[in-house]
Amino acid sequence: MSSDFTNTFLHDYVNFVSKSSEASRFAHTWAALTCTAAYIGRSVYLPFGMHNLYPNLYTLFVGTSGSRKSAAIKSAQELIRSLGYDRFAPTVASKVGLFADLAKSTGTESSGLYDFSTQCFVCADEISIFLGINNVDFAMSLGQLWDISGDFEYRTNSAGKIKLTDPYFSILGGITPKGFVATFPQSMAEQGFLTRLILVHVPPPPVKFHLPPVPDALAYKKLGQDLNLIKKFAAETSAVTYTDAASKFLERIYTSYVPTLDTRFDGYVTRRYTHLLKITILCTILQGKKVIDVESIIFANTLLGYSELCMPDVMGVLSSAKDSDGIAAIFNALTQTNKPLSARALFKEVYSVIIETKKFADALSSLQQAGKIKSIGEGEHAGYVLVRRAKKFNSTQRAYINPAYLKGLIDDADYQSLLAT
Repeated sequence: MSSDFTNTFLHDYVNFVSKSSEASRFAHTWAALTCTAAYIGRSVYLPFGMHNLYPNLYTLFVGTSGSRKSAAIKSAQELIRSLGYDRFAPTVASKVGLFADLAKSTGTESSGLYDFSTQCFVCADEISIFLGINNVDFAMSLGQLWDISGDFEYRTNSAGKIKLTDPYFSILGGITPKGFVATFPQSMAEQGFLTRLILVHVPPPPVKFHLPPVPDALAYKKLGQDLNLIKKFAAETSAVTYTDAASKFLERIYTSYVPTLDTRFDGYVTRRYTHLLKITILCTILQGKKVIDVESIIFANTLLGYSELCMPDVMGVLSSAKDSDGIAAIFNALTQTNKPLSARALFKEVYSVIIETKKFADALSSLQQAGKIKSIGEGEHAGYVLVRRAKKFNSTQRAYINPAYLKGLIDDADYQSLLAT
């Protein structure tokens, strides 16, 4: 484990998988972070008042079809599976069925370390298949399990009383913008589950491999060995502590840090500090430390802060309006091309979703007014393109963030653009 935040297991993993994967580096970063949290389990925690805070994460990749969300999820999933991790949730599950099965499986041994907690890792290329459409009841229970302290009890008519001992749930899922609207309709907007999700925008592939290179077997083996060392160190650490300077720095973030997010993210912002603490625990362990220091917090806040810079790209097409499907279809069509599309060409692309010309015109107008697309050119060369704004941290945020930590963890073009702003 490295004491340098520009050279951690995350960097080694992302550099390795990016040699043969078309998914964005930042998607691989969050996949590795989430899988690491699931793999180390409840072995490490931060004492938090009368309770303990654990590093489990709920991460959701949102991107169009073909953005390689699944590749990022499966690469990290297979690494911990190869190390003997077997707490994966089934592809499809009902709430009662999942909880009943987990209650029976509590108390197994993994990698020589006894763990009697109820661990479950939802790795789902399509989270809607696992969760279902507008399944408020299931989502509410998963929301409770994100930061629960103690046991979780659930009573059913069919299965009776179900008890999950010290549950530890993690989620790494993928979904398209259209799927997001269907799975989490407006009626779920204020539901607590969504505030516990870290939404990670996955753009179209930054690279193309017509024949992906075969990964280096020895390098892959070393990644597994390093991850096992991280797990062992986490178990030996148990409770992380923090320096006085770290405590004061966290207080400043808690009272004054404001992410650049609009009102659609108000619910998420209320839980942002808890997200930050969970990631800080992971960043501290990844650096081989048992004590949280200021740099650990800055690294965690940089990862979370950059995710937040990209969140408007996720939510920009998620509208509660009646024409939300049409808006998403137009936005997605333009996302998958680097050239302008005329109104006629664009209509052909989205005809399966929008069959009325008036609704098409209204959707175009909505996107233009929101500043998401613009018209360029004249005559036969006229067309629509996405409005791409440079992502940047404001002056206040820069006091709590170090963009240099993102080198190698986001695609190089994005990193250079971030430094230039």
